Formats: sequence, C-alpha cells, structure tokens
Amino acid sequence: MISHILALDPGLVSTGVAIGNIDSNTLELKEVDTRTVELEFLENMILPEHGNVRDQRLLGFRNWLVSLIEEYDIITVGYETPFYDRRKPNAHESLVEVCMSIRMAVCEYNPAIPIHGFSPAAVKRGIGLKGNAKKEEVERRVRELYPDLVRNISQHEADAVGVLHTLLQKLGG
Repeated sequence: MISHILALDPGLVSTGVAIGNIDSNTLELKEVDTRTVELEFLENMILPEHGNVRDQRLLGFRNWLVSLIEEYDIITVGYETPFYDRRKPNAHESLVEVCMSIRMAVCEYNPAIPIHGFSPAAVKRGIGLKGNAKKEEVERRVRELYPDLVRNISQHEADAVGVLHTLLQKLGG
C-alpha cells in the first residue's frame, strides 16, 4: 500500500514542497513530487479585507496547505524549523509565522497527523552533509540520494527533499 508524506522548506516568499509516495510497510520512497509554491500567488486567493499582505499570504498558504493535505491524504508532515540569522533578524519572525501556519493547517485538517520539525543543520546532517553545508551542496546531495526520483529541482525543492529524507529516517525508513 502506498502512503503519502509531506515535507516543507518554509519561507514567506517561496516554500519548497516534497510529497513522498512511500511503501507503507517498508517506508521505501517510491516517488517524489516536488514544487515551489510562491506565497505571493496565494495571497491573491484571499479578499483584500482580510488584513495586510503578510496576513493574506499566511492565510492563503494555510488554505492551500489544507487542500494539499486533503488531496494527497497525507499521513505525516515534516518541515524545516526557523533559524536566527543575525544578518536578517526580521526573517526569523516571518519563518516562525509560516511554521505556525503549517501546524495550524495540519491541525485544522486532522489533529492526529504527526508533525515533525527539523533544524536546518539536522536536515543537512540527515542527508550526510555537515550542518553548515551550502544550498548548492544540499541540491547536489539530494540528486545523489535519489537519482531516479529527483531531477530538475529548485533549491527550495532540494531542501524539502532533504527534509523528506530526514523525516523518513526518523520514521525508520
């Protein structure tokens, strides 16, 4: 039997998405569907009276995510947790809000779905890199791990596949 798990590389502008089709018994990854979601697009799904642009993006993202979880009948979700960068201190708050939107979407659809957060360093170590590896290294590594499943992907999608791999490891696959 095939089950679907969802991995996200969240961002307020772009979010990397990886949906893994796994064998329910062995947890072997059979197929990966990746995409990058532009949250700017999603804000247009909300009426203007629903707050500022940031609120519209978050609400649009949450609504889109609920429909994705429902469409694929997702059984577990993993995402990369926010990190604090002294060079971009305001980005942390936005990432926290996006991660809260992920949790809210999952709980809105089904509060029993497990949600796993992984630090960026844990994701990089999970795919066999140093915790401070660059995005290009992550992209190269996920192509090495899944040469038949992952081809032309963005850096956001590569990060999401890294989260997917780390989530599978946590689940025992």
